[in-house]
Order: sequence, then structure tokens, then C-alpha cells
Amino acid sequence: MIKFKNISVGFSESLFEIKDLELEKGKLVVLIGPNGAGKTTFFNTLLGTQSELRGQIHLSDKPLTDYSAKQKTSIFGFVPSRFVGVQHLSIRELIAMGRAPYTNILNRLSKNDNQIIDEVIDQLGLQELQHKSSTEVSDGERQIAMIGKVLTQSTSVILLDEPTAFLDYSNRKKVLKLLRDLALIKEKLIVVSSHDIDLCMDYADEIIAIDSHDKQLLHFDTPFIKKEIIDLIFD
Repeated sequence: MIKFKNISVGFSESLFEIKDLELEKGKLVVLIGPNGAGKTTFFNTLLGTQSELRGQIHLSDKPLTDYSAKQKTSIFGFVPSRFVGVQHLSIRELIAMGRAPYTNILNRLSKNDNQIIDEVIDQLGLQELQHKSSTEVSDGERQIAMIGKVLTQSTSVILLDEPTAFLDYSNRKKVLKLLRDLALIKEKLIVVSSHDIDLCMDYADEIIAIDSHDKQLLHFDTPFIKKEIIDLIFD
């Protein structure tokens, strides 16, 4: 689905190279690497807010740069590391924001939009929380609602920047299991950046790791990744 070949990621100079990588639908992919290695830059490059230094990323055999901003909105969904909530914004209203690219100039939700929102709320088990303020629920519940917002956006790719960083162990497991199930059942490509390596290895289909020593992106099928390699990357 997304193909990288001889890509250089960075700003004025390269943070790392991607020699040959293909990411497919139906997979939960975890991105790991030390702080400052370029995980956020990798996401920004995919989202189009940061250009590649060299090479072209291809999406479905077409250069990513050929897609308009509106087209990318229907392809990529993004969940930041933390959302603290807004007092006047309910959980349902937060999730409904994902339909914004499809609403009219007055931002009115159609019957179809509301049906999609209802389905996502049911799927995520947020029925009893949907009318609560987004500031009144737990960090875990709010993070799941943010995933719901992206699901209503109906994108084929979901990028999540440290989605479990501020959650307790139980909620970290819940979120990662949810993401793995969504990737499989909904046939989405989901890429998660994380420092929670041990837990992610229990749920990820693949791991991509930024080796800041050799300035390259390494790719592993989860069962074959070795602790020694992880220790080397984070040394």
C-alpha cells in the first residue's frame, strides 16, 4: 500500500534513510526509536507537512505528492500523543469531528454521518460516556474517543503518536488490542509510535525501528525481532 525506496527523511540534513519498505493494510505496525530520532518527522512526512529530502513515497503505486490535501484527508487519520479535552466538547462531539471533511459548508451532520458516529460509539463501547464532557473522562477513555474520531473519518491509514504514553498498564493493553483488532477487522494500516516496546511486541504485526547510529529504518516481523537489536537501537 505505502512503498518507500531510497527515501531520506529529515530537515536540512537526513535523520535516517529508508532503503526498501512496504507497509500493507490489515497490519498494526509499531515505530520505535530513541527520542529525537525522527519518529514525529516520519509521521509528518507521510501527512505531507514535511517533504522527503530524497526520493518519493508511493501510495498505491502513485507518488504521495500527487495527492491533494483533500485526498490525503480521506486517506490519513492522525491521533496526537495527548488530548486533554475541552470543557464544552462532549465525547460524541469529539468523535463527530472526524466527519468534518464530509460535511457541508455549515458543518451540519447528515443522517449518514450520525449513523457512522453511532456505529463507532457502539463499536468502542462509549455509549454511556458519549454525552459527558471530554474533560470529565479518564485519559484512557479520552484516548479511545480520539481513536473513534479517526474511525469516523473513514481513512485507510491511521497514524498514532505515542497513544499509550499517559495511560496505565490496563488501558495501554486495551488501546493496543483495540488497534490490532481494528487493523485486522477493518483492513486498515495502523502505525503507532511507542516507547512501550515489550508490550507492543505482544500486539504488533511488524516493528519498524529507527537506528540512529547507522541512520536507517529497520524492519522486523515481530516474532523475529531480538532483544539484542532493540538494545543496540536504544544504546
